[in-house]
Amino acid sequence: MYKILIVDDEEAIREGLSFLIDWEEYNAQIIGVASNGKEALEFIQTYKPHIVITDIRMPTMDGLELMKLLHREQNVIRVIILSGFDDFNYVKEAMRFGAENYLLKPVDKEELSNSVKEIIISLESKRHSLLNEREGLQVLRNNTLNRIVSNDISIKEYGEKADFLGIDLNFDILQAAVIELGFDSRTKTAGSNPDFRWMRFASFNICEEIVRERSSGIVFIDPSDLIVILFRQQLSLYQNQNEIHGILAECMSQISKIIRTSCFSAVGSEVTSHRELGLSYQQAIECLDFKLALGLNRTAFHSETLGLQSAKSSSELLKLSQLEDWVRMRNKSEYIAYITELFNGVQSEGMLTPGQIKDILIEIVISLLNVTREYIPDASHIIDINEFTQKLHSAINLKELLDEVGHFASEAMDQIQNSMHRQFSKIVADAIAHVKVNYYSTEISLKTLAVTLNVNSAYLGRTFKEETGEFFSDYLLKLRMDKAKSYLTTTTLKINEISELIGLMNSNYFYTVFKKYTGRSPGDFRQV
Repeated sequence: MYKILIVDDEEAIREGLSFLIDWEEYNAQIIGVASNGKEALEFIQTYKPHIVITDIRMPTMDGLELMKLLHREQNVIRVIILSGFDDFNYVKEAMRFGAENYLLKPVDKEELSNSVKEIIISLESKRHSLLNEREGLQVLRNNTLNRIVSNDISIKEYGEKADFLGIDLNFDILQAAVIELGFDSRTKTAGSNPDFRWMRFASFNICEEIVRERSSGIVFIDPSDLIVILFRQQLSLYQNQNEIHGILAECMSQISKIIRTSCFSAVGSEVTSHRELGLSYQQAIECLDFKLALGLNRTAFHSETLGLQSAKSSSELLKLSQLEDWVRMRNKSEYIAYITELFNGVQSEGMLTPGQIKDILIEIVISLLNVTREYIPDASHIIDINEFTQKLHSAINLKELLDEVGHFASEAMDQIQNSMHRQFSKIVADAIAHVKVNYYSTEISLKTLAVTLNVNSAYLGRTFKEETGEFFSDYLLKLRMDKAKSYLTTTTLKINEISELIGLMNSNYFYTVFKKYTGRSPGDFRQV
């Protein structure tokens, strides 16, 4: 709303002008009155009105003197002069110092309305021009900064535009950082979503204010909607990485508090020239993948991720056989608790790269699919590996992926349960599940299984044969031979080691039954 000051030594005129027209109709309001030029000048310096309506003849300081002072100070206030005299010399003098109009008293309502309307139209036009000019400069500045970090600008052009746009990168140490806003895929869509555009703009303003207060660098937005901060430091005032970490933490904290969304930030290496900023910027972008390893609202430094190797291999961390057994036993709670605890440890210790985390998740899902196929050969409708792989690339945080794995596992166990109950009674289904988990035990037999399931061994043996078409001992041996075949084709274990792993402590006996079962000796089978 445009602010208007009325200046006249007669109170009745000041009062009358205040109510002569509907000021709000012109997006304006009377913010004050003054009885002479001196009072008006003090008011103007404090409240900065857009328009002054002033009498030309007043005690202490008249309207012309007020206009001369405003003109001398190059003040852009628009002035309407009032006078009780139709004096051409006054009109000429007033116009020389920038008066917009000269109205005779008593002021005509229509003349005043038209004068105010014309001034406000002019002010609006100027405001829009300034906004467009400022927006154009901001776009040009943003584009130039993006070209700098993309190594797509010549030294000559950089020099010309940097001076014109106020881009100062003449510092001893430069370092690029990026902040990714943690919206889900439904909100973060190609920058066309109005909510996302607002959140991006608000987040940019938050970061720019914090960085400006610290005199730390330049903030802009890149084509991927990442907020980019170019940190600048002189060697004499060198701030270590903790200072940068603190600034990024404050940015993310304020974004989380005000915008109510999570973020992740990453920092490239230190460089000594604007020509090397592209390297630091690319390193920062690559480090964004570490949100899977570290979790959201954290910061990854490229220098800290260099040469990162797991303290343990994935095979040591991941007990696939235990997970597979929980699937066979349909133990959802243990399965989900295990993978949750595993990856909580990974995030807290930061011991795996994003690639290693993705590899482990793929291993888990493939293992789950293979176990499910033991019961349901066509299990692709339950676990879609291709769909999960796509989610690996688009996931914003690890929790999304763990939830997906948990959903797969729960659905697989439900389907296995349903499949088993359609084919077998509960007692036989439980017996099969127990054997598949404990086939390696030398103690397992029909009698020990009956004790475990709390049933009569003769009844269990008879029921098992009726429903599966096999004697229990034959079923157990077949299961052990299938496991042996898997070990022979996927590992380099010795024959006697494989024999022990499947619960046959006598390797000669294993050799005999394996050859009888497959038609080949274990050694020949491995070579084929």
